[in-house]
Amino acid sequence: MATVLLLVASAVMLGIAGWATWDGHRHMLRAEAAARQAREHACAAHAHAVRAREAADRAQAARRS
Repeated sequence: MATVLLLVASAVMLGIAGWATWDGHRHMLRAEAAARQAREHACAAHAHAVRAREAADRAQAARRS
């Protein structure tokens, strides 16, 4: 009887450990996706700022001439 209880307890603990491992992995994947999206947004914002600066430079050059 004690052996059966030990096996059940071990199975439960392994199940909990497996779930915790999967849950941690899932959160890590979500964090990586969020970081990737943030990098993409930062890149797009930088490109927009570069285009705005170039447009401002062209407008200033047109005013000078």
